[in-house]
Amino acid sequence: NILWRGGKKQLTKWGYYRVTTPIDHPRRKTSKNNGYYIFEHRLVMEQKLGRYLDSKEFVHHINGIKTDNRIENLIVITKAQHNTIHFKNKPSHLKGKHHSDFH
Repeated sequence: NILWRGGKKQLTKWGYYRVTTPIDHPRRKTSKNNGYYIFEHRLVMEQKLGRYLDSKEFVHHINGIKTDNRIENLIVITKAQHNTIHFKNKPSHLKGKHHSDFH
């Protein structure tokens, strides 16, 4: 149910909030260690758009604060756009070193 708003909230070691999701969500994680979670910023954007996000769509925090999941702070971008934003000033040996699944 894309309009679902409940669930337990956790802060990950990477600084993102994740929340439990309903059974019918296509990105629901089912590993024993993670439980059933989705990153909150992705869920907020899905609720705004009224559809599930594609795995190739990244949700970027405009102000850089990973816990600020207000819709006005989120934007959907491509992986290439995301890499440009986050890695344009990093040395080449650090480029691509990120947790892209978290966006």
